[in-house]
Amino acid sequence: MTDVITMLEKAAMDHKDRIAFADPDKSITYGELNDTVLRIATLFLRDERFGPLEAEDGVGFYMEKSTDAVGVMLGAVRALAFYSFIDVRQPAERAASVISILAPKLIITDIENEEALRGIMAQADELKPQIVLINDLLECAAKCEPDEGLLKEAGMKACDIRPLYVNFTSGSTGTPKGVAVSHRSVIDFIRVFTGTFNITHEDILANQAPFDFDVSVKDIYSGLYTGASVWLIPRDYFSNPVLLMDYLADNKVTTLIWAVSAMCFVSIMNGLEY
Repeated sequence: MTDVITMLEKAAMDHKDRIAFADPDKSITYGELNDTVLRIATLFLRDERFGPLEAEDGVGFYMEKSTDAVGVMLGAVRALAFYSFIDVRQPAERAASVISILAPKLIITDIENEEALRGIMAQADELKPQIVLINDLLECAAKCEPDEGLLKEAGMKACDIRPLYVNFTSGSTGTPKGVAVSHRSVIDFIRVFTGTFNITHEDILANQAPFDFDVSVKDIYSGLYTGASVWLIPRDYFSNPVLLMDYLADNKVTTLIWAVSAMCFVSIMNGLEY
């Protein structure tokens, strides 16, 4: 297994019609996700409106997690880039520092966060990444056919030691520090993690952690590796225990890989007796 895209390709073959990722607004099957990733990667590799990206370019995300974000994230990975989610709730000054250190080629955002991002960019150093609205990218991807030749060429350059994502630390010294994690690190970890906890394609995971927090890696890649379904829980559901527990029950969730604080919240609110 040379990169995490191999996980997606296998899941798309073995579990084509199974839901891969879902949120309250949208769901996507493994077959649909793989097709979306190929279309987006094609745009990233050849279209000047969205790059074009070169190997090991960075793609930042300034938006909340979503099913659409997963597709774009993996599209960037298929184009040999790495990704990094930037916390939309952190102070603008720190976000500007993160962007300056990350030095991404592109930053993906949505309508809700575009204005804030442009304000942050005004505070960043001279480096000015290209800002891309996710809806514009997805609309173009829907009209774009995968370029098999271009994708094959990129696939031949895939390497397990390339960076997959960058997460930033809390920055206790005052300067945010990015930690780059390779494809190989995730592949080796997820193989052991899913085996230890017996996660299979029959499971339904409920993702609590935002994508800028590395706990989310367990959800995302456990799903891709096993063919399990991953339901993304919006951040604000954790301030409404009834809504949260209904979401878990209605979607028949089997597995929670949550931070202790989230589990404590559910327990305090008597959610475990729901």
